[in-house]
Amino acid sequence: MIFLFAQGTSGDQSTRYFRKGQTFKEAERIGFEIGRVADSILNSMKLTSDVPLIVKSTETGIELRKLPTEEAAEAEVAETKKRLGKLRQGNASYIEIQNANLKNLGAECKLGYIKLKSKGIDLELEVNELPAEIQVIGIGDSRIVAVPGEIFVEFGLNIQKRS
Repeated sequence: MIFLFAQGTSGDQSTRYFRKGQTFKEAERIGFEIGRVADSILNSMKLTSDVPLIVKSTETGIELRKLPTEEAAEAEVAETKKRLGKLRQGNASYIEIQNANLKNLGAECKLGYIKLKSKGIDLELEVNELPAEIQVIGIGDSRIVAVPGEIFVEFGLNIQKRS
């Protein structure tokens, strides 16, 4: 039997909404729960060797989002940093602070990309990752669709609906 780990459509998902802490013990608890459910599913499966297999792959261009001006990106960083500071000072909940922190980190990364591009430094994503490879693995009537990046749930549901 071959085991794979696939992140799935989790680009917009986070354990911060249900985890009980940020410790190794909590990571272990979540991991064991995932393992328990996987084991239960595996033990309930009917195994067969008579299954059609297919593998297909293609490359496609993906339109990347347009980066704002450096000034707009700097304003976004200032705004997200200000909001984060207010939440921290106001003793907001962990989830509110973490969401604001992630918005701030995203804004700072975007500004960093813009500054690199303004210096003539190409982004690896634009140079090495395009065109993007899309892979489909068929096992019986099931399909695994592999796409680069952290795919959001709505995109996965759209792929499933159109399959």
